Amino acid sequence: MLPFILGGVFGGSVVAAAIILAGQFLPEGIAPAAPAFLVQMAQGASLGLLVAMILLSAVSGLLAGIALPPESEGGGGVSIFRCTVAAALVGLLAGAGISLQQGGSDMATMAVPTASWTVSLILCGLLTGIIARMFASR
Repeated sequence: MLPFILGGVFGGSVVAAAIILAGQFLPEGIAPAAPAFLVQMAQGASLGLLVAMILLSAVSGLLAGIALPPESEGGGGVSIFRCTVAAALVGLLAGAGISLQQGGSDMATMAVPTASWTVSLILCGLLTGIIARMFASR
């Protein structure tokens, strides 16, 4: 279980750092935005996004670790696909929740934030699976 959580933390921090650095070059609304309460607690949008991405990616890694089959295959039973699917589901739920929290009331206002969180966490899931496989094979 620990390789999945470590992979999630690493994947979330890498993707969040890339989004923060590339955010100034991306069009408005494409990059995921941290929830307002997290921005206030972290006293900044960048740190709030970093914390949110790390936490959500670690949760998706935990869910992927829980979904392991009883008989593990090569690589310690780590499936990159399973990690990616778990991260996509967490991203979909988080994106919809954050959109609703920010005042989204219809599909037009909720689609872009939900899609941006989902795609971002899919990237986190890919990194989580790769890192977890590296840790599990040792």
